[in-house]
Amino acid sequence: MTVYVVVIAILAGLFTFYMGYTNGTNAIASSIATHALKPIPAILVSSASMFISPIVIILLIGNDSVARTVGSLIEESAFQNVSVNAGFIFLISSMIGALLWAVISVIMAVPNSVSHTLLGGLVGAGVIIFGFHSIDWTSVWLKVILMVFIAPILGLVFGYLFMRFFTAMCAAWPRGMKKVFRAIQSVNVVFLSMSVAANNIQKTLGIYLLAVILCSGDPTITFSSFEFSWWIIIIYSLVQCSGLFFGGERLVNAVGYKLHRLSTVQSFVAQFTTVIISLTATLTGIPIATNQVVSSSIMGVGAAEGISTVAWKQGEKMLISWTITFPVSMIFGILVALPLKALIL
Repeated sequence: MTVYVVVIAILAGLFTFYMGYTNGTNAIASSIATHALKPIPAILVSSASMFISPIVIILLIGNDSVARTVGSLIEESAFQNVSVNAGFIFLISSMIGALLWAVISVIMAVPNSVSHTLLGGLVGAGVIIFGFHSIDWTSVWLKVILMVFIAPILGLVFGYLFMRFFTAMCAAWPRGMKKVFRAIQSVNVVFLSMSVAANNIQKTLGIYLLAVILCSGDPTITFSSFEFSWWIIIIYSLVQCSGLFFGGERLVNAVGYKLHRLSTVQSFVAQFTTVIISLTATLTGIPIATNQVVSSSIMGVGAAEGISTVAWKQGEKMLISWTITFPVSMIFGILVALPLKALIL
């Protein structure tokens, strides 16, 4: 493993920590808000689930399709005859650009789209290093930009429909079922954390995959031949869990309280909706923004109770933030790549 690969792997680890900090917090926000779980037990259960999930999905099941999608946003033909230095400048510009916007988002307590922060930096740097036509714009539009709008719609619609279904079902159930739903949330947190972690960690694994292909100096390594080692998955899983332990309270408040005051049943339905959508995206290779699904699912279950019960203004602010994330991160990737290319290449 070359120094270049190690540097990019470390930067990818920092971004993995950031994903645990933000999306890990989102995974437990609703359970804490409804007092189904106390913060410390919720963090412990969620972190254990986040650690196990990538091992199960990637190593045991053998599904790393999200990582492959991230790596394939740049046409593989563009990598032919590219120097190791050029590959390193591309990846370090991608990571620095993404991390710059990530830090700004944390400081401003803006719940942005983690996926589109990373992918925006990647595409922006790719345009400068490899050229505009080297980008697989079909994949970028369908699997990245379009999902900025589709993911919240899916969360909103399915959250609403599932909530209406469970409301009708609960009318015939005894009042004691509320305690059952509160208990089920403990199980839900496990599956929700697993679905969030499995999708998120593959995004940085996609960066690591590109680093090995472009910066190792070994021309025999290709997308089709490369297999992720168990140790890199475990390391990134641990880093993601550590991010959760430092998750911001302001982000918990923004998701768990400000969008809609969740009841026990509503929290269960919002979690259930997020699990279904996130796992489907992971298994089909779509790098979905899980925080979008969490937030929009909460708004969907709230809308089933009554339109006026949802803080739509807060949702509007989130949507604006999600919308600008990809282009802003792309600009950061471009701005970092331009001087580095001029100085080094």
